[in-house]
Amino acid sequence: MLDYVMPIIVVQQHDVVRSFEGTGVVVAPGLFLTCWHCVRNPPQDGEYYAALHMPHAERGPLRILDLLNIAQDQSGADLALTNIRYKPPEPLRFDETASVFGEDVWTWGYRSDGRTTKGVSVTPRLLKGYITRPFKHRTPFGITHAYELDLPAPAGTSGAPIFRGRTARLKGLIYGEIETYSITDFERVHRETGEREPEVRKVISFAVAHRTRTLMNARSAATGGLTVREYISRGELGRKLETR
Repeated sequence: MLDYVMPIIVVQQHDVVRSFEGTGVVVAPGLFLTCWHCVRNPPQDGEYYAALHMPHAERGPLRILDLLNIAQDQSGADLALTNIRYKPPEPLRFDETASVFGEDVWTWGYRSDGRTTKGVSVTPRLLKGYITRPFKHRTPFGITHAYELDLPAPAGTSGAPIFRGRTARLKGLIYGEIETYSITDFERVHRETGEREPEVRKVISFAVAHRTRTLMNARSAATGGLTVREYISRGELGRKLETR
């Protein structure tokens, strides 16, 4: 999955990495998908957003790939589509099966290990879980058709793809988390003193992800106004971008 999933970085002059902003995935030749909140802040003068291609050691060195035509999905969702001069070795397949309740999923994202003399160091992180429920999530970007996942969403996981079971079929894209709680100690009143002991709660977090259909219907200038589904089926824009 290193060939599809990449960390998002902000690059300064002389290819110095200034910051790590999240994760994204190449869903078709020339097309990169991530969360809008990862790339919505305009970079400073002399800086730009890029993806860091981190192949296996035997496949070559790291490469900084510019993210071009960055734009939010026209639906207003927390999704961004960008162009990228990269073609995966194999096509990425979407999983559009209707049955999702309790389905096993896994994700591959990135985290920052802090600054180094060359900028910012990032390493991959693998997480596994299952879909606890599909639901409608009220977010700052409106109502999101989401999957709730029984796995955490640590910093850097925004934009990480989720895949079905033990396959490499794309099921969704993590955009955040929601919190609930369990009660470890109930509220009670001491019989003799009358003192009240408060309820003790333990916070529990669940990752939340965009559903497959939302990803397939996303569109922006990066797709030439086509939906991702149409872009993939035609394949025209990706081929043109590769030849530039």
